[in-house]
Amino acid sequence: MSVVAGRWQRLEGLAHIGLDRMLGYGLKSSEAFEVTHLGLVGSTRETRPS
Repeated sequence: MSVVAGRWQRLEGLAHIGLDRMLGYGLKSSEAFEVTHLGLVGSTRETRPS
């Protein structure tokens, strides 16, 4: 892999992480897809007790 391709891959990964966090999503938990390190996401946010 060329140096340029590696840089683009890192940039794409960082942009993806930034967009996820900007939209309120975070690292997924093994408990459920809706559970992230930032809290609950999606429709379960209102229905699931804390």
